[in-house]
Amino acid sequence: MIVVKLTGGLGNQMFQYAAARRLADFHKTELKLDITFLEGPQTNYTPRVYELGKYNVSATIATRPEIARLSRHIYNPLAGYLHNFRKMCGFARNLPHYLQERHFHFDPSILSAPDNTYLDGYWQSEKYFCDIGDTLRREFTLKAPQSSPASRLAERITGENAVSIHIRRGDYVHSKVASDAHGLCSMDYYLKCAALMVKKLGNPSFYVFSDDMAWVHESFRLPSQMTLVDTGATPQEELLLMSRCKHHIIANSSFSWWGAWLGTNPDKTVFAPAKWFDKLDANTEDLLPLSWTRVGDP
Repeated sequence: MIVVKLTGGLGNQMFQYAAARRLADFHKTELKLDITFLEGPQTNYTPRVYELGKYNVSATIATRPEIARLSRHIYNPLAGYLHNFRKMCGFARNLPHYLQERHFHFDPSILSAPDNTYLDGYWQSEKYFCDIGDTLRREFTLKAPQSSPASRLAERITGENAVSIHIRRGDYVHSKVASDAHGLCSMDYYLKCAALMVKKLGNPSFYVFSDDMAWVHESFRLPSQMTLVDTGATPQEELLLMSRCKHHIIANSSFSWWGAWLGTNPDKTVFAPAKWFDKLDANTEDLLPLSWTRVGDP
């Protein structure tokens, strides 16, 4: 059994699920999701809820005894002593393992982590799951049909040379912790990326997604035709709409990372901000697929 701790919003939960799904497949074992953090107070974090239930994911919610079995030796000194003693005696094969992410960039040791492992981290690199891409694209589909407005827009997007633009604001504006860590992509960044898309594609259709559509309506302008996606869709529906675009201009956000990654156009162009974090010191060299292009401010 593999258990993964889910934290953060939809994009973060998808990264955590993807890394754990690949490890569970490697061991041909079941995958369980620990959502206790999302059910708690989430002090000093942007409040989030469990988001993967609307997808066709192949996992169940872990029970508290299952979570405790894999992680209790971390929090209980006596259990930790017995755990280490058994490892020393050569009984480690079936012992529980608690793996906490050591750094932000890719850690190849996770790919061969043992069965009965509890994963605690963000795991934000496709290198953790690129060999099960087809599986993930099947599982990150909606259980229920799209709403009518979203379905009509999806059909329209599919028929055009569409470019998604994601503007992330939300807690990046209203939470000092998130703002200090991430910062905002500048208007210059979006203008530069849009100009590069026009130069490459000719006359694409731009579709703008955001968690702050009021700001977008008032303040965001492009010299090209654009459609503001303001259908009242769920986050999962918006992500599906984003993935239907043939090309992508993403924000420094795991949400639009997945919108671009789920897109199936083999010739897609993806522009991403060269600077992913503002004041957070993290190595992001493995964050983006090699075929994507990092774009800095002019």
